[in-house]
Amino acid sequence: EEKAQPQACLVAFGQPRKAVALAMKASTIGDLLNGLCGISTLVYGMLITVHASGHYSLSSFGLGQAWDADGFCISNKGTLADSHLLCLYFDTVAALFLFILSRYSRRVELEHVADNALSVFAHGFVHGMAPWILDANDQRPILLVVTHPLARAFITIAFAGFFSVFLRLGSWAGPLPNLQTALHTAIFLLLIPSKYDFAYVQCTLFLNSCYSNFNSVDKDIFYPLFVLLYMTPIQIGAYLEPLTCDSFLLSWGGHLWFDILVVVGLLAYCFVAIQLPPRKIKSKKEE
Repeated sequence: EEKAQPQACLVAFGQPRKAVALAMKASTIGDLLNGLCGISTLVYGMLITVHASGHYSLSSFGLGQAWDADGFCISNKGTLADSHLLCLYFDTVAALFLFILSRYSRRVELEHVADNALSVFAHGFVHGMAPWILDANDQRPILLVVTHPLARAFITIAFAGFFSVFLRLGSWAGPLPNLQTALHTAIFLLLIPSKYDFAYVQCTLFLNSCYSNFNSVDKDIFYPLFVLLYMTPIQIGAYLEPLTCDSFLLSWGGHLWFDILVVVGLLAYCFVAIQLPPRKIKSKKEE
């Protein structure tokens, strides 16, 4: 049975030096990939900020006019096939599938799938709200556009829940997740122009994910796999959406492709992970 295990990730219990060297290599590769994702997120945020400030236009780099107008690549506006609604439909079904899939395995390295099932649904839910709370002709922050008190309360609660779901996936301890949730909800709803909502959320959540990965105690082979198969495609998708919106995405679902990348990345990680030997759970003595 041991011979059938993939050699690339074989944890040789009888060869501790080899096991330690392998773990260190996985940790180093994971940290490198994670660091590149973090740097890429910062660069993305800075580029969007420079463009939004008007100091420099990214149009010369191929930034699509459709994306520039809304901050998303939105096709079929005002219909049931609006990109935001397509994301709601897809993410709801995908979240249910991921939840069911996660029930079939108790392997700890697959907890990412169960944890992200709720976040995928939350992602789709806020997309479903977008057509009703975003005004293409009014790019002020959301709570300055929406004036009805009950609508404002609902939106605030919904986005506080959205940030809470994602931020609790990280390694922040104590009250920090709640403080971050309150801070980002306030900034998002009161200060960020609605056309840059996606950019703000992308940077906020990805930087939190990178921080959590650096502080994780589980830096075995599954660490670089998760960053490579799940996080990296999402980051690439964030760059490609504004660049390919007018030429391709607008005719084929728009932002829906970004949400598909999220789920496909999770499934790819799950598929590869189950081919490998399970993560060894440390005993109290080993800790």
